[in-house]
Amino acid sequence: MRRTLSIAAICGFCLLWGIGAKAQTAFQQHTPLPPDSPYGVDLNLVLVRNELGIRQLPTLLTGLSRAGIGYVRIGLEWNTVEPHQGVWNFATTDRIVEVAARYHMRVLAELGGTPRWASTATGGSSDPWDYPPRNWNDWSNYAAQLAHRYRGMVMAWKVLNEPVLLDRRVGGAWSASTYAKALGLAYRAIHREDPRAIVMSGCVWWDDPATMPNSKYYRALVIDPTYPLYKNIDVMNLHYNDIPPIAQAKWLADLHRVMRRDAGRELPIWIDEVAYPADPSEQNDAGYKDGPLSQAKYLTDTLRVNFADPAVEKVFWTFPFDGPSRTHGPVEYTWGLYAVIKQNGVKHGFLQPRPSLEAYADFIHAHPKEDMP
Repeated sequence: MRRTLSIAAICGFCLLWGIGAKAQTAFQQHTPLPPDSPYGVDLNLVLVRNELGIRQLPTLLTGLSRAGIGYVRIGLEWNTVEPHQGVWNFATTDRIVEVAARYHMRVLAELGGTPRWASTATGGSSDPWDYPPRNWNDWSNYAAQLAHRYRGMVMAWKVLNEPVLLDRRVGGAWSASTYAKALGLAYRAIHREDPRAIVMSGCVWWDDPATMPNSKYYRALVIDPTYPLYKNIDVMNLHYNDIPPIAQAKWLADLHRVMRRDAGRELPIWIDEVAYPADPSEQNDAGYKDGPLSQAKYLTDTLRVNFADPAVEKVFWTFPFDGPSRTHGPVEYTWGLYAVIKQNGVKHGFLQPRPSLEAYADFIHAHPKEDMP
């Protein structure tokens, strides 16, 4: 789950790109919207700040762009654009959209990050951004403001990330009915402002037995009486980090069956998270246990398996660079297309491309957009 941008990260990002503290009265993107692309990455500016330092962002984006990656999933978070009720500041999000376009990438914008003033978290909570809002009109207004501002420029929107896992982390605050409401209200607000936009969930289906909590959460969303899942999404998305490509093929087949059963139709599919480590000590999948070259093979096999399914429109590699200092989980430290090389006593590391980045570039070169199913 993406953490919200801190004030320090926001200020650093703004200073880097020469943005003033005052929001612009109207957003004007000076770089044309890049062409659509099937190939993406998931970028977290907090991790850029912590692992690399914001000033290395151009180096990172240049390398990803040269590889041919044309989509970036990134948060346009509520507590960044409305830090105080009714006080809007789009300086950071404007620059995110502008800089992505400059590096030939479209944006899959993730909604979330509830401001403290709007959050249902208790006053002393250290993570108010992880909780639902007190007033749903405020949430709808946030989604509408962004959709209106970036109409025709941000074409795809994601509502939170993995709400069932977020629900467990914050003690049941994101029940299925609460998330269904957040998704439904965002869907309606975004489509009022931009009917062409694509809206997806935070990923709510896994290939689990029906008795698993994830599956129960999904079923509750499907049958929600007010905001049923399939009336409030335009595409279905999947996450399968560290899932072998052969199992990914099974998940896809099962998802087609699930959509026919629960929606009576099949939606396009976006894989907006998939990755695998480069360190052999973290590699668990048979056939992919030989270090960085196995990570590259996993990436190539993943792209082949998923794009063999005509319904799959996009694949996003989750980690463009390593997170050696992160505390996201017991693994995911060497999952990047770039290694982050750190020296003793130095806070920030430097980027070193891995074979997986070359493998991604080779696949894109061999399978340009016009050749995709």
